[in-house]
Amino acid sequence: MTPGFGGTGILEASNLVLNANVTVAMQINGTNAGADYDQLVVSNGNLTIGSAALSLTTLTNLSPVFGTDFRLVNLPNAASTVNGTFAGLPEGSIFTNNDIIYQISYAGGDGNDVTP
Repeated sequence: MTPGFGGTGILEASNLVLNANVTVAMQINGTNAGADYDQLVVSNGNLTIGSAALSLTTLTNLSPVFGTDFRLVNLPNAASTVNGTFAGLPEGSIFTNNDIIYQISYAGGDGNDVTP
């Protein structure tokens, strides 16, 4: 699954379930959702991540300021929840991509978003 289909973009879904057979491929090229980085918006219902893989591609010239909020998955409804985690990335996991250090949270953004 790639929200931008070759570039960056936003893909909207409802009650989304991602299982272990799914790879979510996302790009980060800047700080604006849709224009500069991919975003998955679960507009209605919940998100279940059943050990799906996360493939994150970052441009080598990107230097985000520590604490930059990249909402890879946005759940705009405050009552919606994120259940489960990406494969090998439990809450708070630290990982790198092109020498940029990320820390994943499934309670990021406004409390129910997935942010690295």
